[in-house]
Formats: sequence, structure tokens, C-alpha cells
Amino acid sequence: NTISFYPEGGNLVVGLNSHVTFQAYDEKGRDAVVNGCVLSKSGDTLSTFSTSVFGKGSFYIKPATVKSVAKVKFENKEYSFDMPEALDSGYVMQVDNSENDFVGIVINKSTDLKPESLGVALTCRGVLYGYDSFSIGEENVVSLRFPKKMLPSGVSQITLFNDCGLPLAERMIFVNHNSPINIEV
Repeated sequence: NTISFYPEGGNLVVGLNSHVTFQAYDEKGRDAVVNGCVLSKSGDTLSTFSTSVFGKGSFYIKPATVKSVAKVKFENKEYSFDMPEALDSGYVMQVDNSENDFVGIVINKSTDLKPESLGVALTCRGVLYGYDSFSIGEENVVSLRFPKKMLPSGVSQITLFNDCGLPLAERMIFVNHNSPINIEV
């Protein structure tokens, strides 16, 4: 039995609320129906979760320590899995792609980080379609919105980076403008 955890943006950060998706499989590689909880080193419950469809699900977690464990129940047996290690400090990026006309992006930073200039780039198939630079200061959170009409249909990548160009978080989204598809056989 296997379960894989995917923090949105790439990393969990201690003290910052993060969205995590997961995929569970049974011993034959089939989608598994599971439920469970995430526990801190001291045994405190940080979050609970269960699969929704095709062995997939998601939950929110605010890591209290670098290391945490997921206790998972599958077919009346309990299994333990290590969660991805959380960074002591850093950035968390959450993307809302549910609106028809806009993509919403929320960036949170750890309180111990100094204010700095950051950038967000939206690319599709290696082409830059949108960009914004901003400072994130004492408020520790920034919200951005980009019109979807600036992006082509397909998978686009959103990258958060610092003023040296170092990527801090990345996320893929799918944009569908109901563009006609030409298929030839």
C-alpha cells in the first residue's frame, strides 16, 4: 500500500497553512479508498483526510514541526507514512483556478523572513504570458489576480521567484477556453 503527498507549490512550511493533495494505491497499484490523520512529533492531530474519487483527495495542514506522520486506515488496517518534511521557514503559494475569468494567487511568507521583492510568472509551453513583481513585507501575505484570457488553452505554469530569479514555489493549472481541436487521422 502506498500513498503520495503533494504540497501545493512544492513545500510545506512550519507555521503556514498549506493545501496538500494525495494519491493512494493498494498493493496491486489500484486506487485505494482510505482515511487518516496527520500527527505532529508530539502526537497532536494536525489534519484529517479521506479519499474522494480514484484514490485522490486533499486537505489543509499547518505544520507545527519539520517532521510529521500520516496514519492511514485501509481495509481495517492502519499504516504509517512520513509526510514530506516541512521547511523551517519559507513561502507557500496557493492558487484558485475555480473562477471562469481569473486565476487567484495567494502567497504567504514566514514571519521570520525579511521583506523582499518577489515575482510571479505565468508561462505556457515555454512562453511568458504574464508577470508581476511585488514586495511582501510585514503583512506576510499578498493576493494577486490574473485574467485567464491572457493565457492560451492548455497547461500553464505559475512560478514564484525571488529577486535573484531563484524559484520559491511552482504550480501547474489547466485553462480551457473551449478552443476548437483539429484532429486528423
